Amino acid sequence: MKYFAVLTCVLAIAACSSEPDEAELPESTEPTLGEGAAPAEDAPITSLGEEQTAWAVNTSATAGTSLTYFQPVDEPAMRIVCGKNPAELIVEAPQLQKIESEERMTVGVGGRLEAMAVEYEIPAGEAPVARAPLSPEFVASLAGGDFGLSYGADVVEPESAPRDELLSRFARACEAALAAGNAADERELRVGDEAE
Repeated sequence: MKYFAVLTCVLAIAACSSEPDEAELPESTEPTLGEGAAPAEDAPITSLGEEQTAWAVNTSATAGTSLTYFQPVDEPAMRIVCGKNPAELIVEAPQLQKIESEERMTVGVGGRLEAMAVEYEIPAGEAPVARAPLSPEFVASLAGGDFGLSYGADVVEPESAPRDELLSRFARACEAALAAGNAADERELRVGDEAE
């Protein structure tokens, strides 16, 4: 019996001290960054976290910039997009299914909760997508780094946080989308005033 207890302790210590295997990152058709390379505007930046999770940032010239959480590492669980034209916040939960009776999704970012309307056109059973205007308060909350969402009885709560460089790139893109949206709103107001 003593031998078994000692063997169990030795195996537990060995398991704790061994390096975890590096998990494969999500496949992407877009080019990835090498060590020390400057990010291209459309190159995804990916971060491998604990518990076989990963975060990625992708930028599209037309759609905006997304921060995606993968759990497991090859399946997106939550995607937060700072869209442009118009400046809007878009949140997708690819592993959840839309519920006909559930019209709201709550997104938590940096300690701030944002209630969002789920798109009603999406059929029941497909992944829910929620939209809201992009707000300065949301962009400011990105510095907190904590993310999560709830939809009906389902909760997506990431087990890891994105690396600082990923979060900074996403926050800068959201700030730019918000600024561009504000500038477009001001132009529309000026045009409306001139037309009167």
